[in-house]
Amino acid sequence: MEQREPLKLCLLCSELSDSPRISNVSSSMGKLKTDINGNLGDFTVKEGGASPVRLALLPHGSPSGLFFARNRVSSYK
Repeated sequence: MEQREPLKLCLLCSELSDSPRISNVSSSMGKLKTDINGNLGDFTVKEGGASPVRLALLPHGSPSGLFFARNRVSSYK
């Protein structure tokens, strides 16, 4: 196989693939109650983990390039 630059190879695979595309989103879980911080956070680990799990399970074609604070779209500021 001919050697290609990684980005070109990635783009080529993307064009040839029928698989879903990757959505690029990020999330803040907020301050979580953990043993490390003496349980002084605002949310349980279960509550904090809900947003990243929800984002990981978004269906194909979902918005990309967004930042979520908990379950809402937020600015990067």
